[in-house]
Formats: sequence, structure tokens, C-alpha cells
Amino acid sequence: MKNIILTGPSLSLPNMLVIRKVLGSKQTIVYICLVIAFSTIAGLVFDMKTAGIGISFPIHKV
Repeated sequence: MKNIILTGPSLSLPNMLVIRKVLGSKQTIVYICLVIAFSTIAGLVFDMKTAGIGISFPIHKV
């Protein structure tokens, strides 16, 4: 869930269209894959760090 929050602003449809116009299709695909990969890694590292010091984030159901 955290990686969705991290990638949300940079991978919105309008942003991707602008990036495609500026960089081209191949570079846009590489950019999107890198953003997804690094945000997933950042989310996993954050989870490991917070679990190591005993911080938990409860999920509230609405």
C-alpha cells in the first residue's frame, strides 16, 4: 500500500502523457518501471525500519 502512495503523484495519467511527449515511449516505459521498482524498495525498507523499532501502523476499516 505504501508504494502506491509513493508512486501516485509521479505516475498519474497526465504526468505520464507529458513525460512521453518529452522523453519518448521507450524512455517513458523505463521511467515508469524505475519509479515502481524504487518506490517498492523504499516501501520495503520503510517497513523493515519501522518494524525494527516497534512502530506499527494500524489499518482502520471504514
